[in-house]
Amino acid sequence: MNAYVTGDFYSVFFIFLTLWFLPFLFLSYKGLRLIGFKKPDRKLWLILALLTGAGMSSVVYIMGEWLYGDSVCNWFVYISRSNGASGSIEDAQRLIFFLISAVMSMTFSPIGEELFYRGLIHGALQVDFGHLKASYIDSLAFALTHLAHYGIIYNNQS
Repeated sequence: MNAYVTGDFYSVFFIFLTLWFLPFLFLSYKGLRLIGFKKPDRKLWLILALLTGAGMSSVVYIMGEWLYGDSVCNWFVYISRSNGASGSIEDAQRLIFFLISAVMSMTFSPIGEELFYRGLIHGALQVDFGHLKASYIDSLAFALTHLAHYGIIYNNQS
């Protein structure tokens, strides 16, 4: 949440990057295989997953536009306005800043989060709680983490 208040998202990038490496630091080869870290059996599933993700993202985008338009209540508008790019910079600089932020956010965040929450956290919890309870707990942790940009918002200095 502090990144939204200060407009300084540099530390967020390092948190995302750290999430990538934690499973490799804390899990053995067997543990990595257990959480599903392996080459895909069928590459067709990767293409299907990419197309499904793009389709679902489009549906969520259209829903946000339909429900909230260009207001800060639209989650895409809120995130795009809170990335630290002020109106005082040139359009070309704003585009470059956006592209750098978008690539980092769309690459490091989801992969790091998957490795951390669905991998490391779930893998550690399933030993004591089983798959179902571990899924509930790691999903709750994931949801609480994301309240910062899908529930609790910082706008107009409040």
